[in-house]
Amino acid sequence: MEWKEALPLLQENHTAQTDAPAKLLIEKGVITEAEFLAKIAEERATRKLIAFRLNGKSRAVTDPVEQLERSEAMERLEHSR
Repeated sequence: MEWKEALPLLQENHTAQTDAPAKLLIEKGVITEAEFLAKIAEERATRKLIAFRLNGKSRAVTDPVEQLERSEAMERLEHSR
């Protein structure tokens, strides 16, 4: 099996591993679904920014949601230093 074929299976497995604990925490009332989704969006934005910086690519972002995600991620990275 080539890596391109294996990647979706790995992603599906990873998703299942993170979904189960998240669902349990939501069911137990430890976190809300909105908090979980917000954290996922925050992590996704941070990873996009890190990938952007590592790749050294500069592109214009026209999507307002992506602009907000990028600016929030940049702020978090600056505060973590």
